[in-house]
Amino acid sequence: MRNVIRALGLVTALLMARSATAQFAQYTAPGSLGERGESLEGHLKQAVEEARWSLGPLRLDPWVTVKDLAFIDNVFADTSGEEVSDITATGGIGLRGYLRTGPKVIWAVHALPEYVYWQDQTERRRWNGRYGGGLFAYFNRLKVEATVQQTQVQDVVTAEFEQQITSDRLRLQLSTEVKLSGAISIYADAYDLDTKNLTQELADSRIPELQRLDREERVINAGVRWRPRRRIAFSLGFETSDVEFTDPEFSRANSGTAPFFGVEYDREALFVRASVALRSLRAENTANFPDFDDPTGNLLVEFNPSDRLGVQLYGQSGLVYSLSNQYAYFTDQRFGGGVRLNVGHRLSLRAYAEAGTLDYQRLSPTALERQDDLTTVGASIEFDLLRSLHLAIGLYRTDYDSNLDLFDRTVTVLRSTLGFGSGSFAW
Repeated sequence: MRNVIRALGLVTALLMARSATAQFAQYTAPGSLGERGESLEGHLKQAVEEARWSLGPLRLDPWVTVKDLAFIDNVFADTSGEEVSDITATGGIGLRGYLRTGPKVIWAVHALPEYVYWQDQTERRRWNGRYGGGLFAYFNRLKVEATVQQTQVQDVVTAEFEQQITSDRLRLQLSTEVKLSGAISIYADAYDLDTKNLTQELADSRIPELQRLDREERVINAGVRWRPRRRIAFSLGFETSDVEFTDPEFSRANSGTAPFFGVEYDREALFVRASVALRSLRAENTANFPDFDDPTGNLLVEFNPSDRLGVQLYGQSGLVYSLSNQYAYFTDQRFGGGVRLNVGHRLSLRAYAEAGTLDYQRLSPTALERQDDLTTVGASIEFDLLRSLHLAIGLYRTDYDSNLDLFDRTVTVLRSTLGFGSGSFAW
């Protein structure tokens, strides 16, 4: 199994995509690689048009949600067989605002506080929220997106310990693209992301020291994009990155470069998004970070033989920082597929399956070699109750089979979300 996955990973990494706006995903939610998403520009313009209240040029849109109502059978991702189950839910109410200062310029702000509830793990109850603002300008030959966001949300931090923890992220980002001709444009993107995992008030010894992963990432990338036709685009660029960790005794600080190539093809019957980044990362100062010289990326192929049926094939290969004193990081390689069925205009069903491996990089020859195979099966149902009222219910089960029996574990999650407005999307 491991040899098959590693062989697939080597081949697929040379064909796979990596977003130019993020260096690595510390955690990949089951099924998320099969979601296409939509452009920020398209989502923002739609949000402005559908905002419920108008005060002259100012548009306001309320946001109400009850999300992540979940039953978790193994709260601490325990491997000893002594699983603890619990129920959690998050409720939020907030407001988003949009101001046009011209036909091509939009200012946007959001304030979305939310409360996290746990039935038994009362120390995990807390107020979180998302707050931010941005300037978005979409001219004929120039696009500019400048944003600042502070996000406190409860989510899984790492597949190494699949526990629900609140993280606080402050992100500043500037993106721009200039069209040089009808087919060629140049673009640049820069962001600074400061991440803190809020475990200080959680005294349970079964919660790992996730604050070890507190870090600041600075990434700059720039390149050329060629659109020979309206529905296809090729990208060629170069990225530089610098990562600093807060804990000097557990530092995985590194910096490096990565040339990358990408392609996106978008038609009604077929969607393809793929690129590859050739990473070269080195430790900073005395950090415990072995050299990393491998491609990373992800791939999504979606077939739509009809309006009702969609089939997705996807994969990824990326680096994830480890919490262990024995390992610096692990490569997360996974592949999967899913089927989506639209029943009418309001109901959507989806099922997916994934397989992969987490391959750990040892810090010393005395550390045991570790590889965790994972398999996931999941399904979800989404239903638009009204124009702005959306219900989603999902269930997945992930089995981790490690060559070290101590790390064998299973996580099962049943989760639902009821949202008014545009759900959890900040803008």
